[in-house]
Amino acid sequence: MATITSNFVLNLPARRVLAHLRHAPMTVEELAKVMHITPNAVRNQLAKLLVANFVVRSGSRPGTSKPSIVYSITIEGQAQFSSRLFISRC
Repeated sequence: MATITSNFVLNLPARRVLAHLRHAPMTVEELAKVMHITPNAVRNQLAKLLVANFVVRSGSRPGTSKPSIVYSITIEGQAQFSSRLFISRC
């Protein structure tokens, strides 16, 4: 899969998701709770981050009705924190 990291500009919600994933792998529900946004808003940002190869699906956890996917930051995602373009505002 080709990466687009060099020309990919993250919006603030995507940067916030990435910042939270720096601390620990999380599910959509966990991210939504700590960020105070809807699970669908988290999914939207994760979709962008997956395309940019900044996050990956790294496993699953048991859920109430079905397993929840766990997302982790990639090396490319970590590199965004050393970039001059990344400004953490979490």
